[in-house]
Amino acid sequence: MRFCYMEGIGESDLILPQNMQNHFNEPMETMTFAFGGFKKEVNILFSADIGSDSMGIHPQFAKVFSIPLELDFKWRLDQGTFYIGPVIAFIYNYHAKKISSKRLRKLKKYAAQYKDVDGLFFVAAADSIDFRNKTISGYYFQPGGPDKKETWISGLFPFPEVLFRRGTGEALDKLSEMMDGKAFNYPLLDKWQIYEKLSDSPEVSSYLPEAVQLREKGKAFDMLEKFKCIYIKPAGGMKAAGIYTVTLEGDKYAVKNIDNETKHLDYTNLISFLESLDKKPHIVQQPIMNHDLNRNIVFRVILQKNEKKEWQCSGTYARIGVKGSIATNRALTDYFLPTSTALRQVYHLSKKAAKGKRKEIIRTCKEVCRLLEEKNVHFGDVAFDVMVDSNLRVWVIELNNRAHNHSSPLKTINDRKMYQHIVTTPLVYAGALAGY
Repeated sequence: MRFCYMEGIGESDLILPQNMQNHFNEPMETMTFAFGGFKKEVNILFSADIGSDSMGIHPQFAKVFSIPLELDFKWRLDQGTFYIGPVIAFIYNYHAKKISSKRLRKLKKYAAQYKDVDGLFFVAAADSIDFRNKTISGYYFQPGGPDKKETWISGLFPFPEVLFRRGTGEALDKLSEMMDGKAFNYPLLDKWQIYEKLSDSPEVSSYLPEAVQLREKGKAFDMLEKFKCIYIKPAGGMKAAGIYTVTLEGDKYAVKNIDNETKHLDYTNLISFLESLDKKPHIVQQPIMNHDLNRNIVFRVILQKNEKKEWQCSGTYARIGVKGSIATNRALTDYFLPTSTALRQVYHLSKKAAKGKRKEIIRTCKEVCRLLEEKNVHFGDVAFDVMVDSNLRVWVIELNNRAHNHSSPLKTINDRKMYQHIVTTPLVYAGALAGY
């Protein structure tokens, strides 16, 4: 259905086609109208003079924002409220001025399956959220047609009914709290919070490297004594920034950073170094080694929720780290391979064994997501980093729930099909979450 402006009606009138009257169990003089976060008591009127797919409203019906007239919407009745939508927002944690025409062109790919969803789909920056008026300024997607190209149009919109958040920040947290469970990915969790939620779950605990908080120095040294080597990572870090290894070498401690620079410290100087990291939360993690290879190999596993609101694997690939490096961010990756290829070429598995190991990796990641859901964590688009040690044991190293790089399959293994699937799935899931 589409909105249309009508003259000669009241600002609170909603004119519906006569053929919709049988959907209303009994005559109603007024009812609640909901369009995203905007709600209003309206007078429901039926008319044979309006198109069967139209809804008539006064030009001042919404007042503080405009309602696009060229978009197709769905509707539903629920407990005395007439819902029109979906109203979906993708909000990024950067300044509005960064949503350039170039960025908008790239964001068009996210709307490739818009016609399966319909409604108002807009993108915005976190600093464009107006909590006083419950509006957000941004750009809505206008689908193409026979005589026009698809494009983004600037506007002022109501709060959405579904939010896909891409980043952190107080404004995004505040808006997410108002979404009645229809904000994903929320709440964002750092490395320690994820470990805390999962380490007591027997279904996945054996797949998690042992970890403690760096501020618990006694436990950190117990781990060093146990494993002879530990990883130190910022709890909220990304892209391998700030990672160190500490290796016990006789009465000295070898501290290596991601640039492969090593310092040999005595106990006193090591304590001073560790205390210098305490300004921000860090975790100490068991190292996962493959001594046969002398390099780290990390499998990136991208899980997303689909139109059935079920977890699916949208893609996997392997990062083959530089020899001797302690991390495998893009700068420290020697080369990339499809997962099955890496398992066969690097781990020398048969085709059948590689297929089975890939399934185990994906199954483990899905189980992690399921368990987090049971603990009231609403994710819909995440990326795992998984390692396989020299005994072929699977380890879940990290879960990126903040804003993983959707274009990574394109930039690593040049898999355009995987990339297109990844960027189009969040809107499809958001549409399912809206419930029309």
